[in-house]
Amino acid sequence: MRAKVKLARKRKQCDFLILDYINQLDTGHAQGENLATSLGHAMKRIKDLAVEENIPALVLAQMNREIEKRNDNYKHKLSDLRDSGVLEQAADVVFFINRPELQGNGKGDDGESLVGIGNINILKNRNGATGTTRFRYNTHMTRISDY
Repeated sequence: MRAKVKLARKRKQCDFLILDYINQLDTGHAQGENLATSLGHAMKRIKDLAVEENIPALVLAQMNREIEKRNDNYKHKLSDLRDSGVLEQAADVVFFINRPELQGNGKGDDGESLVGIGNINILKNRNGATGTTRFRYNTHMTRISDY
């Protein structure tokens, strides 16, 4: 991956690195090294590569299944990330995106309709604020717009 990114940057074909599903990354961890430690090393290498090449990196991760057992499954916590300690430590920004209507929450606390509205919950931000913001989406056009 490193060589491909460097070559693409040299050819001016890469301005943004997206790694989908880090939990499936074959880290080839050494004998005696656990998955969390191996994942931590991989995250460090990804972050170092992004800094070296001066590009942003977006790393997607799986969530724990425990969230499905909670009543407030739309109120995310950093511990909802699978292998959360490693990912949380390495990340500059951690956020969750959800669409309340898909979780059976068609109405907000104030009775407002949540159909077509999504939330971005920023739980960690080393260089800025945390909090929640909303966006509108159109499923027919796969389009996201300002709230």
